[in-house]
Amino acid sequence: MHQLVRPHLSVLAPAIFSCVRDMVIPVKLSAEQAFIALFQVTQKGDAIFDKYIAAVEGPQKRSMGDYFKRVAVKLAAAEKDRDEAGGAGLGLNSDELEDLKEIMGVGFGA
Repeated sequence: MHQLVRPHLSVLAPAIFSCVRDMVIPVKLSAEQAFIALFQVTQKGDAIFDKYIAAVEGPQKRSMGDYFKRVAVKLAAAEKDRDEAGGAGLGLNSDELEDLKEIMGVGFGA
């Protein structure tokens, strides 16, 4: 699948990145997960992102780079920890559980 996506990084990355600070929590959380998946941060670290960002020009280069270091790496590390724990014991607090229910209800009339 990633071979299908990689040629379109220049279109997908800015579109996804534009949603990572959205005020609508399900949109923000979905965009964060899409950003991590797009660059395979959990599996490959910063390798794919570094290659992509080297070709980016303009103001988005800095903000996307800062976001990657500050947020995406931490989210990917947490995801990797959950995967290594077998997905058990996510330890969701009530706010996170509420957000998860809201995300899962999008498009299903919830």
